[in-house]
Amino acid sequence: MTGKPPDHPLAHVDSGKCYEWMLAQCAALEAQRQAREDSLVATVTQVSSAALLAVPGVIFASGVHLPRFSTDPLLYGGLIFFGTALVAAMVEQYLSGVACSKQIAIVRAYYLKDSPRTEDKMSLQRVRRCRYLSFACFGVALIVTALGLLSLKV
Repeated sequence: MTGKPPDHPLAHVDSGKCYEWMLAQCAALEAQRQAREDSLVATVTQVSSAALLAVPGVIFASGVHLPRFSTDPLLYGGLIFFGTALVAAMVEQYLSGVACSKQIAIVRAYYLKDSPRTEDKMSLQRVRRCRYLSFACFGVALIVTALGLLSLKV
């Protein structure tokens, strides 16, 4: 069957209205993405905090003496990575708040036509780097701590 393709479902809608709807939908999707990332950072914070307390507790509760660093560097390395993940996640939350405040000022200036700027790329980059650092340290901490605990045979 050949012929003219069907009209787009929004062909009858004004371009300005379509643009308005697009902006609203993009804003909603961006808010969802940010909420997922914030949830993941919160999980890193909670699990890292718990691990920093739980790992020594498991060792002492099992009756095993805390090994020396030279005997089990993986265990200590894992705890260091959990601590780094926790600090990076907390710094990410702080930087995210700062970036949000800056973005509000930028948006106000843009819509008041005082500035053509639409975002603070440096702040967004700092937040993103800190977030990725916390995720990477968390992943390494899980693996290294598990290996360290296995070497103890707890």
